[in-house]
Amino acid sequence: MKSSVYGISLVLLMMCSCGTDPERENPVDALPIDAAKEKIEEAKEKIKKETKALEDAIKELDEAFEEKGKEK
Repeated sequence: MKSSVYGISLVLLMMCSCGTDPERENPVDALPIDAAKEKIEEAKEKIKKETKALEDAIKELDEAFEEKGKEK
């Protein structure tokens, strides 16, 4: 029982101390929020482009199957 309490305490201590910059008063200021937002926007654009490419490929396949069906 004691070892689990010590383990949990150690994990909580590590969670609280990780990612903070002691020179800053507010550790939240250390988060690169603008950079993360920019990466999210880039990912959204990439997803849109890939989705468009997939939709175009599906259309081409549908057209090919329709032509193949008409030939029979």
